[in-house]
Amino acid sequence: MTDLPASAWCPTGRQTQRTDPTTGQVTTMIFEGVVDHDGREACKAVWGVSGPDAERKEMYYTQGQYVHIISYDAQGNVVDEFEIDGSLTPTP
Repeated sequence: MTDLPASAWCPTGRQTQRTDPTTGQVTTMIFEGVVDHDGREACKAVWGVSGPDAERKEMYYTQGQYVHIISYDAQGNVVDEFEIDGSLTPTP
């Protein structure tokens, strides 16, 4: 894999928002930028869901080789973690 500049794989400052038309629940995702995460240069993206089942997730990823997602409940407690470390190859 060719090393690309961080701006190509980590769109710092980009924000997207979606509203569920049925529930009115709003999901917002913000790319915060490149950070040091467990000794890796990784892009950090944070998304949150509004409403009674509010939650927040943090995602850290590199150029296709590492992904770490941490899920928090409304009180800020870690409720789930998912991590892939290695080369990711899409399955056709």
